[in-house]
Amino acid sequence: MTNTLMFCMIRQREGYRMKKIIFNIGLLYAYLFAADINIEVQNLKNTVGKVSIGLYNKSENFTIVSKGYKGAHLNIGSHTLSYTFKEIPNGIYAISVFHDENSNSKLDKNFLGIPKEGYGFSNNAKAILSTPSFDKVKFKVSMQTVNLKIKMEY
Repeated sequence: MTNTLMFCMIRQREGYRMKKIIFNIGLLYAYLFAADINIEVQNLKNTVGKVSIGLYNKSENFTIVSKGYKGAHLNIGSHTLSYTFKEIPNGIYAISVFHDENSNSKLDKNFLGIPKEGYGFSNNAKAILSTPSFDKVKFKVSMQTVNLKIKMEY
């Protein structure tokens, strides 16, 4: 083998090692700067239907189900339900929950726009004439597990 070919093979191997190191540092960073969010949904009126939980990281997307950062649509076994969002990166988030009693994947409202199904928000913010703002429901994730209790309103 020529010296040039050997040099190219060594450089290629070093490049692969460097990519592997950078990838592992990225995984370590994601692990170190992430936390779980434990949610306990309380005061469910009944065990009919499902509970939808939306996790949002942008105020402009708050309560738009299709634009949530993460979400879950869960069966109900009792009047209290627990769920954990795992390894959520540090940042500012908000949660909205609704009791989808008829399992149609949307919060049903009457002709005045008032919800006919239960709902709740992080910080137990109240919906007075409209959905509370992102600022009222936001919370911080910062390397430690976050525990939230959300009381449903009907």
